[in-house]
Amino acid sequence: MTPRPSFAQRWLRAPAALATLPLPALAALLLGCGSRHPEAPLGAHPPNDAVVVPYPPPPAKVEEVPAQPGSSCVWTDGYWDYSDRWEWQPGEWVVPQAHCRLAPVELRRQQGQLWHLRPRWYPDNVTLLGPQSACPRPPACAIHQPENGSTQPSGQ
Repeated sequence: MTPRPSFAQRWLRAPAALATLPLPALAALLLGCGSRHPEAPLGAHPPNDAVVVPYPPPPAKVEEVPAQPGSSCVWTDGYWDYSDRWEWQPGEWVVPQAHCRLAPVELRRQQGQLWHLRPRWYPDNVTLLGPQSACPRPPACAIHQPENGSTQPSGQ
């Protein structure tokens, strides 16, 4: 009876087994494990940009990300926003402005209080400028109808 190879021996043979796969199958195996989409450039919140909330938000909702409508569009995730109660704000494709970064939603517990930081767009040097210097909200990428009648995504 032939002894069974150890886990380490089988693991060492795995790359050889992958080498026998056709290139398209190998690419599908390696790339098909997840999908990525262009995301907004991230930055930090400036000091004093938080509001106190009485309780944490519900768990985030799972969103299906629609196809990217234009090459310059980036995805911003949905989030819970608070004003008297938590309300879900869905994610969207937007066209970020040059030199602006998205400070993502944050929830912090400090000094016995729960602090909520809304997602906002700030210039690259926000730590020097403060929250009053927020960039304007970037325009959403949407399908629009040009005058010739064909549909083209904005943000291209």
